[in-house]
Amino acid sequence: MKTLKTVRIRSLKLTTRKYKKISYVLTCFKESVNFLIEKCVENAYFQKVSKKGTSYFDYSSYPKIRKSFYFEWKSLFPQLHTHYCHSSARITKDILKSWNTWCFKKRRCLDNPAYKRNSMKLERCLCHLKGNYIVLVIEPRRKLYIPFQPSNHYNLLKTENHGEITLKINPNRTVDIFIPFITEVKIKEWKSLTSIDINERSIDLITLYPTTSEITRIDTSNISTTHYTYSLKRKTIANRIDNGVKYQPLTRKQLLSKYGKIERNKTKNDLHEIANKVNKIINKHASLVIMEDLTNIRQINSRQKNLKKWQQRKSKNIRRRLNRWNFKQFQQYLDYKATSTGHLVEYQNPRNTSKKCLKCGKLTPCKTQIFVCKHCGFTINRQIQAPINIAKKYLTNRLKNFNKHKNVASPVPAEMQLMKIMLGELREFKEHIIRDASHYDELYHSISILST
Repeated sequence: MKTLKTVRIRSLKLTTRKYKKISYVLTCFKESVNFLIEKCVENAYFQKVSKKGTSYFDYSSYPKIRKSFYFEWKSLFPQLHTHYCHSSARITKDILKSWNTWCFKKRRCLDNPAYKRNSMKLERCLCHLKGNYIVLVIEPRRKLYIPFQPSNHYNLLKTENHGEITLKINPNRTVDIFIPFITEVKIKEWKSLTSIDINERSIDLITLYPTTSEITRIDTSNISTTHYTYSLKRKTIANRIDNGVKYQPLTRKQLLSKYGKIERNKTKNDLHEIANKVNKIINKHASLVIMEDLTNIRQINSRQKNLKKWQQRKSKNIRRRLNRWNFKQFQQYLDYKATSTGHLVEYQNPRNTSKKCLKCGKLTPCKTQIFVCKHCGFTINRQIQAPINIAKKYLTNRLKNFNKHKNVASPVPAEMQLMKIMLGELREFKEHIIRDASHYDELYHSISILST
């Protein structure tokens, strides 16, 4: 299994000649990306018609963008190497794909996107590593060497293979270098299973062993409180500063960006701490990780137009809370940390996992934290019920797939046998909860919960 580990290094202070050359290349790179964006939006070659008759744009192929406008690009930038067109076409493809999806969601044509970053991501033939230098090719058969001092983190993660290097220019005549190193990690044999339910104020996970099981709860209310407090700060700044007064919009923008940056840094630190705690549990028990597939959860609860207030799915405050929820960021951090140590991460559809009763198996809509089944009257905290249902759903689906592709001549694989044992342990654990814990308060006394 291959994993990417990116290292950030700052170069030594460059000479004015080198710094001017790199800044010149960066401005040319920006102009080339914006040139390709304008040409792609104006050209009808990328416009297609679906079977239903609706027109849409297809920007999924960067070679198509490069071939269409290469000669025009070369006439505008004759001094640059040819592969700069390839790199700028890749970035153009990513920008236009996201812009196209936003146009589809908003159901109207938005303003043309623009590339404004002070960085460029280049191919290996244009930018590669050689000792303690970054070799940058600007023109054909002309190289520029950028020196840097290797750090301890760089020496630990350095490998022979590396991906596309990103260069970001700084005003103090230095360059930030981002080098993604490709490492080969051996997949470890999993001995337990950990299913994770991500909520707004907590992360609940159940760890299944062949003989026992354990529920763990990690409090994440600190992240939601930071989002709420900084949203109030931004609201007061926006209300107090008058836009009509001279120089006030500039100070307003500076203050809003300042507090937004503080909020992002705080949430990042908290998410890294929580991901480290969960990763410790995964490493300790050598478990297979199962997380919820929460794609398009914000679009499901988004505001619908031309409807009355009582017909809309979610209120304004709930939509704001959902948009502040950093579930995907936490999943990315945990996925990166778990796979780098050789543990497998799987994603499961979490539909109806908090609504399905553990006792009777029927669905009951639940709007509060306490789940009360309307069919059998079973009461439980739905944040404890959800990871159990996620684990059961995953194990049953995997066993069905094993039985479909099972060969009669081959022996039963060890993974299938382990999953059967886990499913049996999960059933015993469910019976223990149903028998001994009919209420939320009793559940805490009957099951050992690790709280942080």
